[in-house]
Amino acid sequence: MINTLRSILTGSCQADSLWTGDSDDMIALHHPDGRFSRISDSARLVTGHAPDALSGKPLSAIIAPDDRGAAFNALAKACYRGGKARAEFRILKADGSIGWAEMAVSADGKGRVRSIIRDIGERHAMAVADAAALEQAEEQATAHTTYLADLSHEIRTPLNAVIGFAEMMKHETFGPLGHQKYEEYAGLIHKSGQHLLSLVSDLLDLSKLEAERYQLEPQPTDIAGLVSDCVEMTRLGAEEAGLTLTADLDALPDDVLVDQKVLRQIVLNLISNAVKFTRDGGIEVRLRHDRESMWISVIDTGIGMNTDQLSNIGKRFTKAQRDGVRGAKGTGLGLALCDALARLHEGELRLASREGEGTRAVLCLPLVAAGEQTEEDDDSDTASVLDRLGRAIVSEAPDRERGVA
Repeated sequence: MINTLRSILTGSCQADSLWTGDSDDMIALHHPDGRFSRISDSARLVTGHAPDALSGKPLSAIIAPDDRGAAFNALAKACYRGGKARAEFRILKADGSIGWAEMAVSADGKGRVRSIIRDIGERHAMAVADAAALEQAEEQATAHTTYLADLSHEIRTPLNAVIGFAEMMKHETFGPLGHQKYEEYAGLIHKSGQHLLSLVSDLLDLSKLEAERYQLEPQPTDIAGLVSDCVEMTRLGAEEAGLTLTADLDALPDDVLVDQKVLRQIVLNLISNAVKFTRDGGIEVRLRHDRESMWISVIDTGIGMNTDQLSNIGKRFTKAQRDGVRGAKGTGLGLALCDALARLHEGELRLASREGEGTRAVLCLPLVAAGEQTEEDDDSDTASVLDRLGRAIVSEAPDRERGVA
């Protein structure tokens, strides 16, 4: 289209053929006020009007009233600012139908205005269809996520009751069960129920995140103490697997504002995942910080991951590994949830791994001291946190945490 305009403006010998050729584009010359002075034969294809029928008529004669402003703005830009301009509008056709057209208009600074008008009805229809399909897909996804969140919540209620009754039977609260097998079955029911509850809880949290219904509840927290508690909670499982579990935690000078449930859930998931995929050796949990950020690292000597497996981390129901080294089952929800919760907390989960050499997971969070946030500066504090996180992500972590992508 631009080359055609250039040919008309320069008056090249090619231009004359454009007026009578088989082009699909309508080519026109205009008076300074926009009236048509010369029109190509292809006007019949674009508008259904014969060129003579439009000669002397204003450009607005073929444009829907609500769209005339866009066309006139393009004319004004070309006439008064020079150069070229474009506009899209609904075009009024001779048979009474309405289509869509794109106009490229140009002026030479001497009062001569040229335009090329192209029928874009098919392109516009495809764009409208794509937009409608996208909107429908988004509505369906939202409805699905909301339904899943509600369903997960409903499942947890009876499941908690099953676990409670199984626990009472396991501990023979109301007297002996009478047969050793009953005790064994009660233990299996309790263990299976706990596993199922954990999966449902993860699914519920992910659904809340996707439905934007997950609300953070930040409160002053001793980060080193919280991480230490997580280590102790998982120590027995690590030792039963024949692994060492150590902690190297730098204490922070002040309490930090975090959602304790979210942070505890992330750290427990990361440690449990490390135990699951470490055959021998050990796991180390570290806490480092500077004045703006803190890093919680979980480093294992496990089976590690290759590049393809790393690329799947964070995708729901996509497991980087098939099963744990001791046959533990998984759904791929754990790290996806950790990643989503980290981002909800304005943080980032970074992973580095080599196959056969272990994995390093680093949770990076902005450091917001308790008492730093007030009701009056909630908005400015949020902006400050985001700014600091951005600088923390592009800068290097402390020496002992380098090498994490």
